[in-house]
Amino acid sequence: MSVSVWNTELLPGASVEVATYELKKADDTDKIANVYEAAAHGRWAHRSSLVLELPEEDDLDERLLKEAARFGLGVYRMRLDGDKAQVAEIREPDRREPETADLDELLRYFFDRLRRRDQIAYKAAVRA
Repeated sequence: MSVSVWNTELLPGASVEVATYELKKADDTDKIANVYEAAAHGRWAHRSSLVLELPEEDDLDERLLKEAARFGLGVYRMRLDGDKAQVAEIREPDRREPETADLDELLRYFFDRLRRRDQIAYKAAVRA
């Protein structure tokens, strides 16, 4: 999950965007259930994506791509190169507008597990 906060000088308030990522290792990349797991994040996120460890260009199952498009998911190919990961976008995620209460629930869950310093920094960014 990533949380982005933008503030502008002339517009009041802050913009918050949450993106979620369902990562799957090479052994699990061909399961259609991966798409549904990533799609379930859509309740709480503005953008949801499925990241698949795929060493070769032609390893991606076409039905996974079709299902991902149906749910508006982003799809990324990840290839491990030694201790570094190379990531390439296959499909950009569609933007959604989650319910404010659902978004607040996710952020509470996430930030309750962060260090106090990070909680303070996030709250300061949103209030700026």
